[in-house]
Amino acid sequence: MGFDGHLHEKDAKRVLRVVGPLALAIALMTIAWRDAWQVGLGLYLGALCGYAITPDADHRTMTREEYRAMRKWGLLGAILVGYMTPYAFLFPHRSRWSHSMIPGTLIRILYVTWWLIVLTVLIRLKFNLNTLWMPFYFSMIFGWCLQDAFHYKRDDLGFLGINRRRVHRV
Repeated sequence: MGFDGHLHEKDAKRVLRVVGPLALAIALMTIAWRDAWQVGLGLYLGALCGYAITPDADHRTMTREEYRAMRKWGLLGAILVGYMTPYAFLFPHRSRWSHSMIPGTLIRILYVTWWLIVLTVLIRLKFNLNTLWMPFYFSMIFGWCLQDAFHYKRDDLGFLGINRRRVHRV
């Protein structure tokens, strides 16, 4: 049986089934901790983004995840796939820059959300807002890293994207 991304999708759905109730429980702790809702929301959105934008976005051909996104999300999925195409040409498949825990995930987050970061900074400067939403951002990164960790485990990659069985060069 060939490996076509089906196992990655099953793992990602499992993570969402665990993270969803956990994020809700954390968000409901707002009574005890003022920023708990940001942590809960960020954790779930990060896991959801990790489900939608996997480390395999570095494939130069259509993957199972990309077909799934286009089938389930229609035009939004097609826009996402088109937006991620230059990323696939910038980073070779399973390189240290796309398939390593912290750098790979952070690069994908910055690639996808650079416009949101700029917009947030501009809004903060324009309206002189002091809230940073740091709990939200850190928990979102954690949720995305959690999804990627299961992906790397399935690919049998170590922390820095090195295949433990053999070195994979592209």
